[in-house]
Amino acid sequence: MTPSISVVIAAHNAERFLWETLASLQRQRFTDFETIVVDDGSTDRTRLIANRPHCRVVSITRSGVSTARNTGLALAKAPAILFLDSDDVLEADALTSLWQGLITQPHAIAVIGQHLKFWNNEIEDPKMAILRGRMMPENDSLKFLLRRNFIVNGGTILIRTDAARNSGGFDPRLRLGEDWDFWCRLALKGSFCILRDKVVLHYRQRSDGAQSGLRGNPLKLNDEAILSVFSHPDIRSRFSWTELWLSRRFARQDIFWSEARVHMLRKNWGLLFAYVSIGLVQWPETFFQFQHLTRYYHGTKNALKALRLENK
Repeated sequence: MTPSISVVIAAHNAERFLWETLASLQRQRFTDFETIVVDDGSTDRTRLIANRPHCRVVSITRSGVSTARNTGLALAKAPAILFLDSDDVLEADALTSLWQGLITQPHAIAVIGQHLKFWNNEIEDPKMAILRGRMMPENDSLKFLLRRNFIVNGGTILIRTDAARNSGGFDPRLRLGEDWDFWCRLALKGSFCILRDKVVLHYRQRSDGAQSGLRGNPLKLNDEAILSVFSHPDIRSRFSWTELWLSRRFARQDIFWSEARVHMLRKNWGLLFAYVSIGLVQWPETFFQFQHLTRYYHGTKNALKALRLENK
């Protein structure tokens, strides 16, 4: 029998947290789904942990998260697909909420829920999910995605499988921002439905995350995803030169300040000072964007609180 949802988990040396991710799937009230774990060349107990009933495990040589996700996409049997990270945790009614959103909005190619960040046993203020939901666009998903990756995490978005395949999947050439690049190509195919007040995912924050060493520096951002997105011919043909220029500037600005916050959380004070100094000159408009400053402030405050608890 064909399932309604395929959940794809790309996992590389994920033994520390994978069991918790899989446990959150076992707790789902919605049961009409399949789980595909793509073991991306792990050298720990990832495959052993994933080898459980109702979970299909596929092993590939170490190829990166994009290839692993694309492998799962090719194997998916369901009409809808969700790409869940191997260290995140779904709410018990996550698949129910996302599936209901998708079937009640036949025009939408994807439905997006909200997330809460967490560090070990500390979770951020639930008001943050409401704030993020309010900031998501009512329509014109692509227009706003070009400026900022408001989806953030694949575990919050349920996608029609045909649309994911027709969009070309994830680009394995990108080391950073491959998800944002995919969301933008996906948005070319149709609109997204937003569940503004529904938290579906707890998004784990880690200083040793897979992309922690791929970021740039205050003088040279890692902007390979920006180059990919803004060179796409269908995107270039849909917007004017001025719109593309402004969107690209906003996207670079968002990456810049996200990197600054990462260095603050790691207590790299010298680099943080460099980011702030250069940012004041290069991105002065940031300090007049109230929504951006509010989101940045609350996110940073919650992260610092969790970091203090973690280090006790």
